[in-house]
Amino acid sequence: MGGVEPRREGGEIIGARLLAQAGITGGMAAASVVVDVTVELITHLIFLLCGLAVVALLAPAQDMLRWTTITVIAGLTAAGLVLAQRFGGLRLIELFMARLASRWPAMTALTSLAGLHDATARLYRQPGPILRSLGLHQIAWFLGTIETWSVLHALASVSGADPASVAQAFAIESLGMAARSAGFAIPGALGLQEGGFVLAALAVGVPAGPALALSLIKRLREIAVGLIGLALWRLDARRRPTPATI
Repeated sequence: MGGVEPRREGGEIIGARLLAQAGITGGMAAASVVVDVTVELITHLIFLLCGLAVVALLAPAQDMLRWTTITVIAGLTAAGLVLAQRFGGLRLIELFMARLASRWPAMTALTSLAGLHDATARLYRQPGPILRSLGLHQIAWFLGTIETWSVLHALASVSGADPASVAQAFAIESLGMAARSAGFAIPGALGLQEGGFVLAALAVGVPAGPALALSLIKRLREIAVGLIGLALWRLDARRRPTPATI
């Protein structure tokens, strides 16, 4: 649960490496990652806007400026990413990687992104898969509300406090994950995720204690999933001794 976990730090690179190991060219592997990140960001923005609408109904007016600012930043980021792809930003990446390869030939395998722009354009010209990706990402974001509501409900049962409503859980999930995304430059968004969930909870009338516990429980789930992923990656690496091509 918890959406598609916007900050899989380094996960995009690992995904591209695994695609390359499966025989997909470096350019197409990187293009799939670019499209995935773009779709993820767009659906996250929609999820955030829905959460902001819920906050508008539940939270005091003075809290809206903070969350509106986060939403505007997210919108500008999404727009910038789309425009960069549309107006040749990926060609610049191709050129940069080619220059690195020409200067340091030993890095050729790591900088093989030839055809990134054209591969990305081909993917966008397939509306069926793109629409399915948008739908699945959006569902994943909304399913995170179930996780948040379940944890808050369990915590309330233990403490004897009033359980959070579904609307409160939705707002906490959407705004808390937005705060986590804002900390993409920090490994695991350490501190920002916890602070984001606490602020979001306080904005909709949920005490800080359960919100902090919620964030820590999410951390434990992320660690468990990550350990399983690392174990499977290790097993796959043993079966595929050939090094990655990107």
